[in-house]
Amino acid sequence: MKGGKSKADGKSTDAALKPRAAGRSKKAVKDPNKPKRPPSAFFVFMEEFRKVFKEKNPNNKSVAAVSFINAVLWPCCSNQDKATYKAKADKRKAEYEKTMDAYNKKQVQTNPSLLFQLPDYSSELGSYSSFPEFIWE
Repeated sequence: MKGGKSKADGKSTDAALKPRAAGRSKKAVKDPNKPKRPPSAFFVFMEEFRKVFKEKNPNNKSVAAVSFINAVLWPCCSNQDKATYKAKADKRKAEYEKTMDAYNKKQVQTNPSLLFQLPDYSSELGSYSSFPEFIWE
């Protein structure tokens, strides 16, 4: 339509350029000593593939190309190949759980208020037999 105004003409881009309100809440600060989560089987596969790909293609600096090839190759892997990467990921997960247990124990030792006890409500609720029968069916 000639001479008509588009919807974008009525909106001002000045609002998008203004700084955000100062009253917004900030994200919680992450503890730098907290152990990183272990990678999944796919990411273990990606690590190994990335090393091989860089050896064969030293001039390729594109992260997107490597990620795309990984995304294509992973579904094509056999279950036996995936099982090896799954085993490696499970091993890293076990190590992570040990380090997290140690980290949590250290956190509780340094700050005992983190140890939280739930109150016992059993006296207020009574026994399970006091609930109506239809709940257990």
